[in-house]
Amino acid sequence: MKHTEPDGRGYMYHFHTAGAKTGSEIHHVLLRLLTVLELLEHRPYYDSDHRKHVDLISDNRVVSGTYEQILDDAVNINSYSGMSHIYALSAVLGKPRSYYPPQLAAEFVSEPYTRKAVG
Repeated sequence: MKHTEPDGRGYMYHFHTAGAKTGSEIHHVLLRLLTVLELLEHRPYYDSDHRKHVDLISDNRVVSGTYEQILDDAVNINSYSGMSHIYALSAVLGKPRSYYPPQLAAEFVSEPYTRKAVG
């Protein structure tokens, strides 16, 4: 299988996950759709303003947009994928992805994991 190199179009997370999971990167739109359905069906897990919000990350250093922005990014192919999208797609695939950031003392870290990465 030929892999496509990241080019900043924004959907590379779904693109490469499709390639790894199905052997064909062409299914990236299907994975993005499944991510959107997960976000819609389980809103309390992804909407920090929801009255029944379930905070699975429990780390206020991880920046996440509003629910509307997270959903909009998931719907639009040219948008980036953030931590919420990674968790949502992991839930869809039934393969939880654990992320363990480097364990540094807080005084050494000014703004961890707050940068938007595209590509």
